[in-house]
Amino acid sequence: MPSRAPKAPPRIVSYHYGRGALLRSILEQVAPSGIRDSTDLSIFKALDPKVQERWRIQGELKNALLGYGILDLVEHAEKLVFGTWNPRSLQSKQVQRLVESFASDGVDRFDLKTVIPIVIPKSHVDSALLSLDPGDLSRLCALKLLPGGQGMSIKCAGGRHRVAALKDYIENIKRQHNDLVRQQDHISGISEEDISNEERHKIEKDVLCAIKNLQSILSSGGQWMVAVYDEGNPPRLVRSHCNS
Repeated sequence: MPSRAPKAPPRIVSYHYGRGALLRSILEQVAPSGIRDSTDLSIFKALDPKVQERWRIQGELKNALLGYGILDLVEHAEKLVFGTWNPRSLQSKQVQRLVESFASDGVDRFDLKTVIPIVIPKSHVDSALLSLDPGDLSRLCALKLLPGGQGMSIKCAGGRHRVAALKDYIENIKRQHNDLVRQQDHISGISEEDISNEERHKIEKDVLCAIKNLQSILSSGGQWMVAVYDEGNPPRLVRSHCNS
């Protein structure tokens, strides 16, 4: 069947922002279907005020973004502060669901869909180490706090449940690892009369493989990709981000 042509947005009376950078920005981001001429461009001048405001905030958010980096959420757990913009309380059931998801599906530490937004004064972080391309993992570096930011709290605009789940998950992995190490020691102490060498080697191989897998997870610790925003920008920007 032939594909249907996309419907143009309704012509709604709205604020007039001219044909400057705002309209060009809107056109670039929401018109992949081929809107190119001035007639189509004029349609965007009639966007609902609330839609225009959302676009304006998204543009300001982009300007407030310093870049992306990696922060060990477990290591810095005591510094993380939640609730400044998003007052949502911690739900234990949701935390447990996330822990189970980590165990069954793995941990998406460096996925843009799960990135955690943090808000910090620009003067407190080494911006040169932040990446503007979160899709290129080779460019992601550990977040480096400058002397002015060391020892200070780090405000998070979201991710409370992910942080809590990650802490529980890492603790579970540590317990499993320690149990396997004890099991490995126990196997090595069993006499040849109680177990054949073939059985011993098989068990030792399986246990060693499991230990290595857990060690691989533990080596990443609480590393997670964070989006770093300049605290000098209006709070409404971050509130918009965490509610989106």
